[in-house]
Amino acid sequence: KSITEIKNYQFINNYHMDSIIFSDSVKVIGEKSFSGCSDLKKVTFTTGTTTFKKDAFINTRYLKDVYFTGNASDWLNLDFESFDSSPMSSGEVLYFLNANGVFEQVEEIEVPNHFTSIKPFTLTSINNLKKLVIGNKIQKFEESFYGSDSLKEFYYKGTLSDWCRVEISSPENSPMCFAEEFYCWNDSGEKELITNLVIPSDITTINRYQFYGFKQLEEIHIGSSVKTINYQAFADCDKIEKVYISSSIETIKSHAFSFTTVGDVYCESQSRPAGWQIDWNTIATNVTWDYQEK
Repeated sequence: KSITEIKNYQFINNYHMDSIIFSDSVKVIGEKSFSGCSDLKKVTFTTGTTTFKKDAFINTRYLKDVYFTGNASDWLNLDFESFDSSPMSSGEVLYFLNANGVFEQVEEIEVPNHFTSIKPFTLTSINNLKKLVIGNKIQKFEESFYGSDSLKEFYYKGTLSDWCRVEISSPENSPMCFAEEFYCWNDSGEKELITNLVIPSDITTINRYQFYGFKQLEEIHIGSSVKTINYQAFADCDKIEKVYISSSIETIKSHAFSFTTVGDVYCESQSRPAGWQIDWNTIATNVTWDYQEK
């Protein structure tokens, strides 16, 4: 009889298991079914397995290689109930099966254009991931992305205006927090590396965490269309040299520029407006008021 489900706690604290191969018949991996399998180093599963219950692979700290017989689209359709449901919460290297039937390290993932959301924890801790491409139908990052320290390039296949409308639930859920370079598409349909940021004229609000951790950002121009800059919108951006802020901005929330090394801030307002929180900027000391940008 084929096994269709690994039951809850089935192999908990099995210290002798170092490798697992799941047959195509296994659909569900139960809660904490491999929790504490401290010698586990390799896991292989197929597209037949679709559901990973809560903490299925928690405390498998020596897990290194995770082999999956599907492609990126198949992986993104998996259901992980928690961070530690995914073998990648502990695993170091993820492999997909290529068209030639050979496993290869996953260094690039392109989310198909028809995806309107990314399932929770599917892009968690893929430590060999170097390039991520996401379409502009994705409007929210919530528990889908976390901890890919190797990420070099993040491509958002929309305009800067599109990106400014994306909702981010926490900094760690945004690829921008980890990527070294951020690209989006300009109005001419050309890919563009963003280093000097001019907020588009159709944007009135900069969402919380919108540009958090943007590593290559050097200069920011926030024009008259913007009325509100939310909490930690530009926090943890290490290379900012200049920020220009229009007098039209009525509200800047706490820590909008916290943990950010800023050379100079130029504000058109004559002094700090009442709607700007006193801790809107916790780093920059060179603030010029009543500045008129030429």
